[in-house]
Amino acid sequence: MAVRRRRTRYLAAGVGWSVLMLILTTEAQTGTTPPPSATPHPIDENTSRELVERERELADTIDRNDATQLGDMLADGYLDSIEGADWAISKKGVLVRCAHGKLRSYFIQRERRLSRINEAIIVEGLARRNHSGESEAELPEEWTRVRHVWIRKDQKWKLLAQVREQEEKERD
Repeated sequence: MAVRRRRTRYLAAGVGWSVLMLILTTEAQTGTTPPPSATPHPIDENTSRELVERERELADTIDRNDATQLGDMLADGYLDSIEGADWAISKKGVLVRCAHGKLRSYFIQRERRLSRINEAIIVEGLARRNHSGESEAELPEEWTRVRHVWIRKDQKWKLLAQVREQEEKERD
């Protein structure tokens, strides 16, 4: 019963999940993200640079287990989910995991693509899994497909959602 209660605390409200699904509806219909050139409002180079820097800052913040700064970077309705799952972790749950050193960072390094859906910008690609506390030299390179949904609020880019592929350990 304790495990169920703990998991319930971290699940996002149904309304928040609906909002995320609405944002990502276009992608689900086609199965892929439209190329940036197909979006009605192209993403300028300055915005691209800002988002890549924000992505790097996000990964560094998570690696330092800085829940306070992470809270400032996440939008109020933030959701973290695994592709195909029927659940998501809320902002509060992510901050708790960060404070306890249990949150992995995913900095997109390969096949990075940016696209716009309404007011949101999606950054997606392959991210090397962070192996905090483990020697990277001893581990093989492992890459995960990640999608970050960013929105502009109060003159800052805030992360609205993270959707990532299911990893081998999570499938079991």
